[in-house]
Amino acid sequence: MMKDIHKQNATVPEGWVYAMFEEFINKRKEKHNCATEKEDIRCFELEHIEAATGRLIGSVSSLKQKSIKNRFKSRDVVFGKLRPYLRKFFFAKMEGIASSETWVLSFKENMGDNLFLYYLVQTDDFIERCNRTTGTKMPRADWALLSKEVFLFPAINEQRKIAKLLYTWDKRIECLSKLLEAKRKVCDGLIEQLCSGKVRLSGYKKEWKMYEIGALGKFSKGKGVSKDQLTKTGFPCVRYGDIYTKHNFFIKNFYSFIPDEVARESREIRRGTVLFAGSGETLEDIGKAIAYDGEMVAYAGGDVIILEVKRDINSIFLSLALNTNKVKQQIRRIGEGHSVVHLYASDLKHIKVFLPEKSEQDAIADFLKVVDKEIEILGNELTCLKYQKTALIKTLLTGQKRIAV
Repeated sequence: MMKDIHKQNATVPEGWVYAMFEEFINKRKEKHNCATEKEDIRCFELEHIEAATGRLIGSVSSLKQKSIKNRFKSRDVVFGKLRPYLRKFFFAKMEGIASSETWVLSFKENMGDNLFLYYLVQTDDFIERCNRTTGTKMPRADWALLSKEVFLFPAINEQRKIAKLLYTWDKRIECLSKLLEAKRKVCDGLIEQLCSGKVRLSGYKKEWKMYEIGALGKFSKGKGVSKDQLTKTGFPCVRYGDIYTKHNFFIKNFYSFIPDEVARESREIRRGTVLFAGSGETLEDIGKAIAYDGEMVAYAGGDVIILEVKRDINSIFLSLALNTNKVKQQIRRIGEGHSVVHLYASDLKHIKVFLPEKSEQDAIADFLKVVDKEIEILGNELTCLKYQKTALIKTLLTGQKRIAV
């Protein structure tokens, strides 16, 4: 192995070395037995680590746990070894304990900077090597294999420079993520207030009226489009799963496409249509409504319920109103008690919704589209920052680009 390493060293950047992972990195062995130790410590399970971001989204008290956990210290790197392709990792900013399905990693003394290690475990190369796993149903990264893998390490001063630069990108991503999350909460609040009549836009005084959905248009049903019928290009199609995984309240882009021969057998949808998810795995999925207000002819797959609304109804406003809490509560009552829920037009037609006159519907829809556009722009900026960070990691951690030390 050392011979191979020296052979590789001939082509590495000056000051960098190839070495086995275990020569530079230590896997912490300290444990915490939650069943016997009474100290109250924050415990982070894999479910508390957001995939691919390093963000902690929860924790639990060690006093509520019974099993043995891994101890970590501030500035350790915690990496989820179970299903490593999920990219569960975080840089510890405090002491605590983590799932036994993690590794707690740190550089050996005077060998490197742990913040650099945090970015190393995010690389595609590291994840790929961890995916050489043991187990099939529950694959786990194998320390015996990974510890012998050869990685490229820069000198410690350059590690610190690289880590510092990448950390500035992480801070920008974190700030923008928080801003985007706050904007989304504001938007959700505006939808709830404006589309249920709790708050009125200035200049509108006419009373709102209660309607059953069945009185607002004509129902029909999409026709089945299987996964193997989808193509990369062709006619745009909305499948029921797209409604609750790809779209918010109205369709801006299409994610599924079908060829001409499938389109001829499918149900066409046009502008001014509201689509409902007729199936779902949870009560939140079932009955979600989105509007189609585009000019392009598109098609609806099976388990999509179609409502062609009347001319005095704004389809975007209606889709927003149908996703307010009062309406969702009515839909949940229909689906309660089922593991996989199905919904039909006959169920929806008696759902009640509160509506203003058309001009106020239009004004609310236009206002909320502006808010949604602001969120979209922020989301695109965040995506761009994440892409830049990924590109920087690829070039800086391989020595393709150097930082002056």
